[in-house]
Amino acid sequence: MRIERSIELPATADAVWRVLLDPAQRPRWDVRVADFALDGSPRDGATARLSWRMPVPGAAAECRLVSIEPSTMVMMEVEGAALPIVPPGRLTWRLEPIAAGTRFTSRFEADDADIAGPRWLVAFLLRRDLKRSLSNLRSLILETTTKPTGASVAAASS
Repeated sequence: MRIERSIELPATADAVWRVLLDPAQRPRWDVRVADFALDGSPRDGATARLSWRMPVPGAAAECRLVSIEPSTMVMMEVEGAALPIVPPGRLTWRLEPIAAGTRFTSRFEADDADIAGPRWLVAFLLRRDLKRSLSNLRSLILETTTKPTGASVAAASS
Protein backbone atom coordinates (compact mmCIF):
# COMPACT_ATOMS: atom_id res chain seq x y z
CA MET A 1 0.00 0.00 0.00
CA ARG A 2 1.21 3.49 -0.82
CA ILE A 3 -0.55 6.68 0.29
CA GLU A 4 0.82 9.97 -1.03
CA ARG A 5 -0.40 13.55 -1.07
CA SER A 6 1.23 16.94 -1.69
CA ILE A 7 0.39 20.46 -0.66
CA GLU A 8 1.83 23.84 -1.56
CA LEU A 9 2.71 25.92 1.49
CA PRO A 10 3.36 29.69 1.47
CA ALA A 11 6.65 29.49 3.41
CA THR A 12 10.27 28.62 2.85
CA ALA A 13 11.42 25.02 3.15
CA ASP A 14 13.36 26.00 6.30
CA ALA A 15 10.20 27.38 7.95
CA VAL A 16 8.20 24.26 7.05
CA TRP A 17 11.06 22.03 8.24
CA ARG A 18 11.10 23.71 11.66
CA VAL A 19 7.39 22.99 12.12
CA LEU A 20 7.60 19.41 10.83
CA LEU A 21 10.43 18.36 13.14
CA ASP A 22 9.30 20.21 16.25
CA PRO A 23 7.87 17.52 18.58
CA ALA A 24 5.59 20.11 20.21
CA GLN A 25 4.07 21.06 16.84
CA ARG A 26 3.41 17.54 15.49
CA PRO A 27 0.20 16.97 17.50
CA ARG A 28 -1.06 20.40 16.39
CA TRP A 29 -1.19 19.44 12.73
CA ASP A 30 -1.07 15.62 12.49
CA VAL A 31 -4.61 14.41 13.28
CA ARG A 32 -3.40 10.93 14.21
CA VAL A 33 -0.63 11.96 16.62
CA ALA A 34 -1.35 12.80 20.27
CA ASP A 35 2.32 12.98 21.27
CA PHE A 36 5.67 12.79 19.49
CA ALA A 37 8.79 12.30 21.60
CA LEU A 38 12.10 12.46 19.76
CA ASP A 39 15.15 11.03 21.53
CA GLY A 40 17.70 13.80 21.05
CA SER A 41 18.04 15.89 17.94
CA PRO A 42 16.68 14.90 14.51
CA ARG A 43 19.46 12.87 12.87
CA ASP A 44 19.93 9.61 11.00
CA GLY A 45 19.31 6.73 13.41
CA ALA A 46 17.48 8.79 16.05
CA THR A 47 14.47 7.12 17.63
CA ALA A 48 11.08 8.50 18.54
CA ARG A 49 7.85 7.37 20.08
CA LEU A 50 4.44 8.24 18.67
CA SER A 51 1.27 8.09 20.72
CA TRP A 52 -1.78 7.81 18.51
CA ARG A 53 -4.85 9.96 19.08
CA MET A 54 -7.20 7.04 19.67
CA PRO A 55 -9.29 5.92 22.64
CA VAL A 56 -7.24 2.75 23.08
CA PRO A 57 -4.72 2.37 25.92
CA GLY A 58 -1.20 1.85 24.66
CA ALA A 59 -1.93 3.11 21.15
CA ALA A 60 1.68 3.90 20.26
CA ALA A 61 4.50 3.09 17.89
CA GLU A 62 8.27 3.19 17.92
CA CYS A 63 9.93 5.12 15.11
CA ARG A 64 13.43 5.39 13.72
CA LEU A 65 14.67 8.24 11.55
CA VAL A 66 16.31 6.40 8.65
CA SER A 67 17.53 9.38 6.66
CA ILE A 68 17.46 13.14 7.07
CA GLU A 69 18.49 15.80 4.57
CA PRO A 70 17.75 19.11 6.37
CA SER A 71 15.02 21.21 4.79
CA THR A 72 14.67 18.65 1.99
CA MET A 73 13.69 15.15 3.16
CA VAL A 74 13.11 12.94 6.17
CA MET A 75 12.44 9.21 6.07
CA MET A 76 11.08 7.43 9.14
CA GLU A 77 10.34 3.78 9.85
CA VAL A 78 7.20 3.31 11.95
CA GLU A 79 7.50 0.03 13.83
CA GLY A 80 5.45 -1.83 16.35
CA ALA A 81 2.21 -0.02 15.65
CA ALA A 82 -0.26 -1.65 18.02
CA LEU A 83 -3.48 -1.07 16.09
CA PRO A 84 -4.81 -2.75 12.90
CA ILE A 85 -5.62 0.63 11.35
CA VAL A 86 -2.06 1.90 11.96
CA PRO A 87 0.24 -0.51 10.10
CA PRO A 88 4.01 -0.44 10.39
CA GLY A 89 5.68 1.15 7.39
CA ARG A 90 7.90 3.89 6.02
CA LEU A 91 6.97 7.57 6.12
CA THR A 92 8.79 9.95 3.77
CA TRP A 93 8.44 13.71 3.78
CA ARG A 94 9.89 15.75 0.90
CA LEU A 95 10.14 19.52 0.67
CA GLU A 96 10.67 21.18 -2.69
CA PRO A 97 11.09 24.94 -3.18
CA ILE A 98 8.54 26.41 -5.59
CA ALA A 99 7.77 29.99 -6.64
CA ALA A 100 4.99 30.36 -4.05
CA GLY A 101 6.94 28.74 -1.18
CA THR A 102 7.36 25.00 -0.66
CA ARG A 103 5.71 21.88 -2.02
CA PHE A 104 5.44 19.34 0.81
CA THR A 105 4.83 15.70 -0.08
CA SER A 106 4.01 13.04 2.49
CA ARG A 107 4.18 9.40 1.46
CA PHE A 108 3.44 6.35 3.61
CA GLU A 109 4.30 2.88 2.36
CA ALA A 110 3.39 -0.40 4.03
CA ASP A 111 3.65 -4.01 2.93
CA ASP A 112 0.21 -5.50 2.39
CA ALA A 113 1.28 -8.48 4.54
CA ASP A 114 1.79 -6.13 7.51
CA ILE A 115 -1.73 -4.70 7.36
CA ALA A 116 -3.85 -6.46 9.98
CA GLY A 117 -7.17 -4.75 9.25
CA PRO A 118 -9.14 -4.64 5.99
CA ARG A 119 -6.77 -3.07 3.43
CA TRP A 120 -9.48 -0.87 1.88
CA LEU A 121 -10.45 0.52 5.29
CA VAL A 122 -6.85 1.20 6.35
CA ALA A 123 -6.15 2.95 3.02
CA PHE A 124 -9.35 5.02 3.31
CA LEU A 125 -8.52 6.14 6.87
CA LEU A 126 -4.90 6.95 6.02
CA ARG A 127 -5.94 9.05 2.99
CA ARG A 128 -8.64 10.87 4.95
CA ASP A 129 -6.35 11.61 7.87
CA LEU A 130 -3.48 12.73 5.64
CA LYS A 131 -5.77 15.18 3.85
CA ARG A 132 -6.92 16.62 7.18
CA SER A 133 -3.36 16.74 8.54
CA LEU A 134 -2.06 18.64 5.51
CA SER A 135 -4.88 21.16 5.87
CA ASN A 136 -3.91 21.60 9.53
CA LEU A 137 -0.25 21.95 8.52
CA ARG A 138 -1.15 24.75 6.09
CA SER A 139 -3.03 26.58 8.85
CA LEU A 140 -0.15 26.15 11.31
CA ILE A 141 2.40 27.35 8.74
CA LEU A 142 0.27 30.43 8.04
CA GLU A 143 -0.06 31.06 11.78
CA THR A 144 3.64 30.67 12.55
CA THR A 145 4.95 32.60 9.55
CA THR A 146 2.61 35.59 9.79
CA LYS A 147 2.95 36.33 13.51
CA PRO A 148 4.40 39.78 14.03
CA THR A 149 7.73 39.89 15.81
CA GLY A 150 8.19 41.87 19.01
CA ALA A 151 10.00 44.65 17.10
CA SER A 152 7.26 45.01 14.50
CA VAL A 153 4.55 45.04 17.19
CA ALA A 154 6.41 47.76 19.11
CA ALA A 155 6.89 49.80 15.91
CA ALA A 156 3.23 49.42 15.01
CA SER A 157 2.07 50.62 18.44
CA SER A 158 4.28 53.77 18.35
